[in-house]
Amino acid sequence: MAFFGPLFYVYAAYDHVCLFRFTPMTPTHTDVVLTWLVHEDAVEGDDYAVDPLKWMWDVTTVQDTRIIGNNQAGVNSRRYSPGRYAKRERFTAAFTRWYLEQLGGAAASEDTHVEAQCND
Repeated sequence: MAFFGPLFYVYAAYDHVCLFRFTPMTPTHTDVVLTWLVHEDAVEGDDYAVDPLKWMWDVTTVQDTRIIGNNQAGVNSRRYSPGRYAKRERFTAAFTRWYLEQLGGAAASEDTHVEAQCND
């Protein structure tokens, strides 16, 4: 797997490649585009079959969508109180800092509780 910035990555297998692009549309909605690539000479049914190629992606996408939706519902709850990131979340913290800078030109202040600093 290769990452090209926080919103685009590539997964390469022996018989196909998947390109993932994430485009934030609103604070609660992101468009996801998944592009499948096979060899230009590959013939569907002879060199590859679509269903076996994508079955795991379909299963994990349904699971991931449920998890993401539940997380968003929690964040939208009036009881939600953000805190600091754990050390294991350093990439998430860095992405959050980058994303906020893209939106407003400055990193979030401490009073917003969205910090790139991590707990010990």
